[in-house]
Amino acid sequence: MLYAGNNQLTILPETLGQLSQLTELKLENNRLITLPSSLSKLNKLKRLEVSDNLLGSVTN
Repeated sequence: MLYAGNNQLTILPETLGQLSQLTELKLENNRLITLPSSLSKLNKLKRLEVSDNLLGSVTN
């Protein structure tokens, strides 16, 4: 699990997609506008929490 909530993050690195064993990613209460496309490589990810951010839409 990676918890990075409540940090006023505005951007996440594309290298986040290299954490192939990651099962939970908690990013709530930040200032994220987009998520890196590399998150689609996280095949073991079971839980993604992104509430209370500034996300507009999710793309493929």
